[in-house]
Amino acid sequence: MRSAVLKAVFALLVEKGFPVFTIAEAASRAGVHETTIYRRWETRTALALDACLDFSDSVFSLPDKGSLAEDLAALASQVAAVLQSPVGKALLDMSAAADAHSADARRAFWHKRFEAVSPVVQRAIARGEIPADTNAFHVIEAAIAPLYFRALVSLQPIGEWPLRETVLRLASSLSKCK
Repeated sequence: MRSAVLKAVFALLVEKGFPVFTIAEAASRAGVHETTIYRRWETRTALALDACLDFSDSVFSLPDKGSLAEDLAALASQVAAVLQSPVGKALLDMSAAADAHSADARRAFWHKRFEAVSPVVQRAIARGEIPADTNAFHVIEAAIAPLYFRALVSLQPIGEWPLRETVLRLASSLSKCK
């Protein structure tokens, strides 16, 4: 049931966007009663963010290319590809959600996403590429932040950002901190 609801919600987010998706519509599409959804998710925002997290878990793979630079480049490329797709619009809509629960829900979403990809940085520490006290979340945030900035703030095409070069410079600067 949970999987059916999350898939239905994410499909609605992609088709219609966050501002107009309803729990009633999600329940109908998932073949469950609305109360089933309300028992598990306190708010529409929490439900939508859970659906986005479920999607993210299924679409992003954890790169293991043998170096921090190559892993970050692969990770940032995955993020860029999603952000440039119709699915990315749904994820970006959620970034703009502004109700009483959205800030906490967004923090939880990003914490889970960063936790899922932090092995990229932990492996680099284990290989001796970067200092042992390197904060994985900070590195990942620095690698993907320019993509979100372009998508949400400057409204510049993500494809024009020198993604690989920027991520390689980030990894190189971290290795010099050893």
